[in-house]
Amino acid sequence: MPQYHVGCGISAIYAGVLTRHGIWKTKSPVTDEAIGASAQWLLDNKQDFCFTKGGKRYRMQVVEESND
Repeated sequence: MPQYHVGCGISAIYAGVLTRHGIWKTKSPVTDEAIGASAQWLLDNKQDFCFTKGGKRYRMQVVEESND
């Protein structure tokens, strides 16, 4: 069974299979699905996601929007 990989490109998030040299063998854009699944996971688990990039700290969270 192939090892699936998820990665970020210039214009999308991709999911697919890499060669053993780390080059995409097959890939499909999955940006909307990946963001939706991540948001659903954060909601279901009542968690935020924190990470560091370029020396700066970031946090992703899902916030309920009011219907004003």
